[in-house]
Amino acid sequence: MAAAIKVTSAGEIATAFAANDEFLSRVAKNFWPGAVVMMEPGDDFYAAPYCLLKAEEDGAPVAYVVFTSYKARNPHYAASNDMKYDAPLVAPCTDAVMENLGVDEDHKFTFYAWAAGKDVDTALEDNAVKVTCDEMGWEFPADWRQSRRQQSKARCVGPVWDLEKYPRGMRNPYPPRSASQAGGIPGMQSCWSLEPGPGGSHEDSLKKIVICGPKTVEREIEWQRKAHRYIN
Repeated sequence: MAAAIKVTSAGEIATAFAANDEFLSRVAKNFWPGAVVMMEPGDDFYAAPYCLLKAEEDGAPVAYVVFTSYKARNPHYAASNDMKYDAPLVAPCTDAVMENLGVDEDHKFTFYAWAAGKDVDTALEDNAVKVTCDEMGWEFPADWRQSRRQQSKARCVGPVWDLEKYPRGMRNPYPPRSASQAGGIPGMQSCWSLEPGPGGSHEDSLKKIVICGPKTVEREIEWQRKAHRYIN
């Protein structure tokens, strides 16, 4: 799956990443309705930065930051349709996006040859911003990550990992027995969409979260049942 988000200035790069955060939160919501689900970077449906596409509109250059996932499913398209603004152009693959935008290989700039699972980290995100700015002739926005965080908090409809604080050791973890224990897991409160509950803690938000790792949706229901991914 490829999701392309239009960027016309360095200041909009943070908005593109925030839009992808919202997109990811809506993908999870559409895959698992009724549950609060947080996809890990290694999930088959997690969209990570892949490349920059340089296109032209009305004779002026525009950039499209493309985020890709290993698999494409209907919830990806539904998630884009549900977004009120900055909705990505979603297609089965990057080639389909390029054909739609009229972009050839000479105007495609990859952030890395391939990124999935453990390769999806802050270094990949920073390189995506650097490549985009270098190719478009923009100054690197030093505050882009902070701006992205602020926008993501307002936009996401479910929890999304902050990769700056993503705990690698938490990949497919055994869940704690209580929400209070969950609150003590490093990185859990770094999810941009988590807000304190009525009692002033994160407990109400955390206790029903599902941590989703690299599993296909066909096996997801069985996997959750056997692994008890609910934190409660």
